[in-house]
Amino acid sequence: MAGDEDKKAMLLWLSLLDAKALRKIYGYDDPDNEASKRRLMQVWKEHKERNRLLQQDAEAHAAKTASLKKHQSQVFIREVKNSNTLYAEMLMKTGADVNSQDKYGMTALHYAAATGFRPCVRMLVNSGLCNYLLKDNKGRLASELAYEWGKDYAVGLLLQKKEVRQAYEESQSSPVDTPDGDAP
Repeated sequence: MAGDEDKKAMLLWLSLLDAKALRKIYGYDDPDNEASKRRLMQVWKEHKERNRLLQQDAEAHAAKTASLKKHQSQVFIREVKNSNTLYAEMLMKTGADVNSQDKYGMTALHYAAATGFRPCVRMLVNSGLCNYLLKDNKGRLASELAYEWGKDYAVGLLLQKKEVRQAYEESQSSPVDTPDGDAP
């Protein structure tokens, strides 16, 4: 029995020597080697530094993207104010936020309704992206501006109907809470 254990130990020793020889032949360093440990630490530090730089780049890219989106939305509002339907439509198709508000709280729809420029109103309504319930800083809806400033009662009525429909759809999609906390 002792001979069998010696044979097993000798085979294990030979396989370890073979493994070390193969590592040396194929260029793999012994993990116990100090140079290998130093290289591993260097690679690890480079990896951490690369990840840190990638994180910084991602944060900078996100900030730039948000800034560009805001600028694009402001240009979109300006083009609607200037009644430039073609350029406004191009901006809308490239991702400009139709519902963005300027410093007065007015959206592109507010300006289109206030100026009474029907092609812009038509473009915005047909996009299906407008939030008709947004109010400006003075609390006015786009339909109110169409009546008051645009003097276009047809546009005002259209926007008013869209507002009612959107309010109804939103009320149907959100559960109504009763005082008991139970939905009806």
